[in-house]
Formats: sequence, structure tokens, C-alpha cells
Amino acid sequence: MINLVIILLLGIAGAVGIYIGLWKPLQHCRKYPLHYFARKGNVEKIQQILQEGRNNVNERDPENNNNTPLHVALNWERLEMCRYLIHQNADVQIGNEFSETALHIAAESGNLDICRLLLEHGAKTDVRESEQRTPLHQAAEEGLVDVCRLLLEHGADSTLTEEEGLTPYELAEKNELDKQTLSELAKILYIPEKKKQ
Repeated sequence: MINLVIILLLGIAGAVGIYIGLWKPLQHCRKYPLHYFARKGNVEKIQQILQEGRNNVNERDPENNNNTPLHVALNWERLEMCRYLIHQNADVQIGNEFSETALHIAAESGNLDICRLLLEHGAKTDVRESEQRTPLHQAAEEGLVDVCRLLLEHGADSTLTEEEGLTPYELAEKNELDKQTLSELAKILYIPEKKKQ
């Protein structure tokens, strides 16, 4: 009898845990449906929500770093969703709570296609986030040579420093990237005089 009661209580506790585990995401989906469906990559649902005029394409989610649906789509590398949101007037220059724009996120993740899309739609290369890093800093720190090249082709300034006074190249050095990557970055990024000596 005691075993049956224990099994029943464990079953109830498990059901309550599942209910609680699902409750928060469901509530979040109701409050921020654009963000939810941007993460899922469901363009049709986003289209429906926007046509109904229920939500703003640049709406911020205070429960998720003040990200917009575009930030969410970028985090999940949903190229088609990003393209759709931009065509629905998503602002590529909006920063989240850390002042990271869409280009910061795309540059750090190394997604060249999304970086190109953002740059084609007016993303600024030298905008700074809360630690004064530009998208070029983000890409260089991760050793993403192709992204650095793309940003430089679109006018990124490799001499800008972040809050610790480091250029993108110096940030890459600090991150102890492999010698080949540092060598490739050295060919395309500004190297301060003190580093050349």
C-alpha cells in the first residue's frame, strides 16, 4: 500500500513538474509570439501575426535581453526568417540590452550569409555594444577571418578600440587563437606599431 502511495505521489509530482515546465514557455509564447515563431523559423505564422497587426516587428522581449524577433532569428541562424523580418521593416540597427545589433550577433556567430544580408540592408559596421566592441571586434576575437574580411570590405575600421583599449587584432591575440588564424588576421587587420616591434 505504501509503495502504491509513493508511486502515485511521484506520478503527481512528475505531472506537476511537466505542467510547470511547459507553463512558462506557453506564457512567453502568448506574450511574445513573434519571438517564439522567429526562433522556430515559422515564417507563415510570423506573416499571419504581422498581417493581423497584433505585434510590432521591432518589439523587444524584456525577459530575453530586450531582443527583437530579428535578434532571436539570428541567434538561431534562421536566414530565411531574417530575410522575411527585414522585408517587414525589422530595424537592423536596434541594439538589445547589451547594445548588440543584429550585425554584432551575426559576426560573432560567423554566419557570412546573414552578415551579408544585414550589410545589404544598411547595418553599420562600426556601431559599438556595451563593452565598446564593434562587429569586427566580435569576429576577430572568434578568429573568423572571412567575416572580418567582409566587414572590412564594407568599411569597418580596424583601428577602433574597445573598453580595454584593444583593437580587433589585439583582442584576437588576447584570445590566444592559433598561429595560422592570427597570421591571416594580421594580413587584413590593423596592427598597432607597438605590436610590430
